[in-house]
Amino acid sequence: MGGPTHDLPELNCEEVKFSGRNRLYVGNLTNDVTEDELKELFSPYGEISEAFINSEKNFAFLKIDYRAN
Repeated sequence: MGGPTHDLPELNCEEVKFSGRNRLYVGNLTNDVTEDELKELFSPYGEISEAFINSEKNFAFLKIDYRAN
């Protein structure tokens, strides 16, 4: 099989730390849960950079370091 060949640049497959795709949804929270409690609870699974807590609807989003975590 013959044909033209192309030299493609090498892809960078490294995952970016704290990208927008690394958010974790946590539901069924109590009304009195704090950001510090959530960060402490999930710290064994990776670094948490920020937390958004909706106390009225009892859920939170945590921004974690890598998607695999």
